[in-house]
Amino acid sequence: MDILEPKYYAAIGMVMTLIAVIFLFLMGSALVHSTKSFWQGYSTELSCDTDLDID
Repeated sequence: MDILEPKYYAAIGMVMTLIAVIFLFLMGSALVHSTKSFWQGYSTELSCDTDLDID
């Protein structure tokens, strides 16, 4: 088993690295999507407020 341990640890490390990269990609994607949604709603809210101020 001593010969297989480095390969086993390397495989576990690769799997954990892959999971971490996928997690960071998904969280980044969610952050970008929520930020775009926020700014679209904010700009819509601003346009509604400026329409009310004209009266």
